[in-house]
Amino acid sequence: MYARGMELESFYAMRDGEATQIDGMPAHLTVVPLGKVRVPSGLLEASDPFVTLGDGTVFEVEPGDYEAYVTLADISLEQDGSHEREAYLSVVLREGILASVGAAASVRGEPETGKYWGVGVDAGTVAFCDHEAVADCMPEETEDAPWYEVVFDSERDDSWFALMDSPDHIRSGVANIVMPLAVEGENVVLSHSGWGDGFYPVLAAKDSEGNTLALHIDLLVVGEPEDDEEDIPLVDGSRLKDDGTVEAPLPFPDELGAGQQVQPDAVARDQAIPGAVPGSALGDVAHDAAAPGPQHEHQQQTECSGISSLGLEEESPAPRKKGFWARLIGFFKRG
Repeated sequence: MYARGMELESFYAMRDGEATQIDGMPAHLTVVPLGKVRVPSGLLEASDPFVTLGDGTVFEVEPGDYEAYVTLADISLEQDGSHEREAYLSVVLREGILASVGAAASVRGEPETGKYWGVGVDAGTVAFCDHEAVADCMPEETEDAPWYEVVFDSERDDSWFALMDSPDHIRSGVANIVMPLAVEGENVVLSHSGWGDGFYPVLAAKDSEGNTLALHIDLLVVGEPEDDEEDIPLVDGSRLKDDGTVEAPLPFPDELGAGQQVQPDAVARDQAIPGAVPGSALGDVAHDAAAPGPQHEHQQQTECSGISSLGLEEESPAPRKKGFWARLIGFFKRG
């Protein structure tokens, strides 16, 4: 059962200071305010905005304006801020004293035990917005005028990609954007999704009386490390060991040429990973994990089609805390 975040001492959303990554390595957290997100309908949507905006998972809240935050994790070995990943995207619904954290209930009800409502990501981004505002405040999308060209990557300074990449908007990697046809400031708060594509659960933080204080998209960067697991075989005969090392013949990073990446066919592209987006390649994760910091290859990622079969309105199985993905990531960080 997915237990990350269920124990308060290992739940790090909106905390500044020291934390532990899911592979046991240290991290330092910084909370960045994104401003308010308007939710006049009382239907708060969590989605990948560049793929499923308007079709994400919906949560019922009181109509109003709510402060949003991203919790950044410095995962650099030197802890010097040189490598940061987004750990949580959060919306605060009310003040109170945190007593418990668990799976959030969507408008379709509580998920089954061990399952979570969440966000399937195929473009490296997560977001919160008012669900009903999307239909009213986004332009009509047609074959000749797709949102990708007229809104997301219009090559204007106010395109969504440009604002997310701008260090002057809020900071690079996050944004608070008013929808193009908004008349009352209806907006979207966005953040890169930690290590990239995958399935990310939405957690509800509650007080002792069961009132929901905040909703958090957990990007599976920090939390309680899992107990030891068996080594995982790769398709070329290599083995990914629990300590993050890989036994030959998969080459180590110092054996690769400058700028060379481990190729997707060197790892188990077709290996089933609980919670992974159909069509996501393990090679893509390896490439992202080796990058010096958050990246956003917008066009390439937005054109991925694997998410269409995910069924975002369905409950998704709980992702593993320190399974194949996290341990492969640990290999690249230690390399």
